[in-house]
Amino acid sequence: MMRALFLVVLAVAQPAIARAQRSIEQNIPAPEVNRMNQTTNIQSSCDYNTCALRLKPTVGPWKIVRGSNGQEVGTLGMLRPPNLAALVADVPDAAAEAHAAQRKYRRTAATLWSGSVLVVVGFLFSFGSDMHVVGTTVGFVGIAGMVVGSIQHPKSIDMLSKSIWLYNRALSR
Repeated sequence: MMRALFLVVLAVAQPAIARAQRSIEQNIPAPEVNRMNQTTNIQSSCDYNTCALRLKPTVGPWKIVRGSNGQEVGTLGMLRPPNLAALVADVPDAAAEAHAAQRKYRRTAATLWSGSVLVVVGFLFSFGSDMHVVGTTVGFVGIAGMVVGSIQHPKSIDMLSKSIWLYNRALSR
């Protein structure tokens, strides 16, 4: 019985770990952009002071704000990134970087939070019954998922930041 439960837990955790590993291995940087050859669809009325984007850390979720007045246009959720690709769609390089960042953000957030859930489940198995071996194993798998997610998650925020920088770079001063 314990062996069967252990195999089921391993079968459930293995795809999450494999997805996390694939996302690490597929971290291909975006190609460099020559600003002089960059084509944009930004309106001429949209200058740096009114349309520039920035990340604003707050006590809760981080915000994406636009312009000098700080109009909020998006938030970084626990599992879901903002639709930054739509905000920077006028600059193709920024939009491509934003799409890649959104995919990475979702994957790393899912890995991080799945690991957290496995740690809690492992803790409950360890103290709730005589299946402490299974609980410990599940807990360690969860810790591994949390470590992978916490290492990769800041990289996805860096990618979001780069897409904002690419967008801001194309704005007229």
